[in-house]
Amino acid sequence: MAVQQAGGAGLILTNEPEDGKDLVAECHSLAATRVGSKSAEDIKAYINGTRNPRATIKAEGLTVVGKAQAPVVAAFSSRGPNPVVPEILKPDLIAPGVNILAAWTGHVDPTGLICGERRVDYYILSGTSMACPHVTGLAALLRAAHPGWTPSAIKSALMTSSALFDNTGSPIGDSSTGLTANTFAIGAGHVNPNAALDPGLVYDAGIDDYVSFLCALNYTQRQIRIITKKATSCTSQPGDLNYPSFSVVFRKRSLVRVTARTVTNVGGTPSVYEMAVESPPDVNIIVEPKTLTFEKQNEKASFTVRFESKIASAKGRQVFGQISWKSVKGGIQIVRSPVAIRWD
Repeated sequence: MAVQQAGGAGLILTNEPEDGKDLVAECHSLAATRVGSKSAEDIKAYINGTRNPRATIKAEGLTVVGKAQAPVVAAFSSRGPNPVVPEILKPDLIAPGVNILAAWTGHVDPTGLICGERRVDYYILSGTSMACPHVTGLAALLRAAHPGWTPSAIKSALMTSSALFDNTGSPIGDSSTGLTANTFAIGAGHVNPNAALDPGLVYDAGIDDYVSFLCALNYTQRQIRIITKKATSCTSQPGDLNYPSFSVVFRKRSLVRVTARTVTNVGGTPSVYEMAVESPPDVNIIVEPKTLTFEKQNEKASFTVRFESKIASAKGRQVFGQISWKSVKGGIQIVRSPVAIRWD
């Protein structure tokens, strides 16, 4: 509006360097376009180095499919580590949330201007508010396909089957850095609906698991009893929650962490899974046992994971790896869990 009031005929919006190449669609009151930070530098150089700079904003009116590298983590996407409970990895995963065709109220101009008179039924939107409906819909589809699955099982299926590579076969990138996205940017990866339908194994969790988790967060017995209406014994640590990912914090006098997980077979029977570990630099990851065997559906098996720091201190350092169970009999699934390590 300010540009229009000043007599401007058009508007070029430029990203800040931290926004990278993200081009988020926006509605304006006059002809406008948006460019990435690198293109912005070129445009500014042209303006400053030309006596009579000119620009043309041309609407092609075309939808281009398959040209862009996708998915990419948006610059505005929330990132870890988890500030409240560092032992629980966040984000869990990523989903489509940039330039999504979405329903729009008929009572407000898409520019958001009070004086705006345009009314539309649909608009292009971006944000967590767009990614969440995608995941919610996928969770509903999984529940329809597997009515007996708990919310934790559904989350596990979505996480352990997620994708780490984009449509070009390259690791998913991060718009804010221009580099490969790390685990604190993508969590387990990008949602992969078809694979989530048949994840092989799930990390399930019920009421007792979350009560133990509350204990580990130092809620008192009295506070927990208000919720559970019964006495509770507390012995766990936050990282012991049966979660489909691992987030470990090494501290100066605590360079070894041991935790346990339980998986439930929701795949074929009989089935056998073998462990595959990608340990981050300066960390040993030891998993026992290295093979899990299942004779029937919904059978459970537990394993322990020992994380050992090879260095005494590296405050603020972050490294990443993964722990996978690969089906060698009864299926083709790879049940992958991301690992994030920090030194505090």
